[in-house]
Amino acid sequence: MIALQSLISLVFLLGLMVLYNQYRVDRLRDQLFALRDKLFDEARSGRVRFDSEGYRVARAVCNGMVRFAHEISIADFLAWRLLTPSWLAENSQKAFEQAFSAMSADEREVCRTYLSKMHRCVLEHLASSPFLVLTLVVPVMMVLLTRAGIDGIAVAAARLKGPFRSLDALAIAEGGDSVLATR
Repeated sequence: MIALQSLISLVFLLGLMVLYNQYRVDRLRDQLFALRDKLFDEARSGRVRFDSEGYRVARAVCNGMVRFAHEISIADFLAWRLLTPSWLAENSQKAFEQAFSAMSADEREVCRTYLSKMHRCVLEHLASSPFLVLTLVVPVMMVLLTRAGIDGIAVAAARLKGPFRSLDALAIAEGGDSVLATR
């Protein structure tokens, strides 16, 4: 009976993991669509020319990320990084530089900002991978629990208060709230 319950639990967890991965891909696509729309709005407002090569490159990168979001995983990312021939990476970098060199500094900044935001979305997608959680976070927590016990985790959490305060301050600044200014 216990074996059957364990099997049912594993199947249920696997199903949740599949649903969670689908959610992650949908979330990434939604974020990329929103960024692409904002980039379009920047061009419509005149901050970037529609016919500039840099705008086309930024839009093509976003479209490619949207199209292949279901294939963006840690394993694929590492494989692409390790197996991409150096000449291809160099040619891509030259194409980016050439596309952006013909733009004004303001246009270049707008396009690079959106490319950075796209990259951040992909990194967040990779960091939310259940594979990453299962292979890195869970084992580290298990080691901490067995070596130092709960007290060790409390000490580690206390040491992280400084970085979390910085993160909180950035989040408040990004959110545009003036919560701290009213106190």
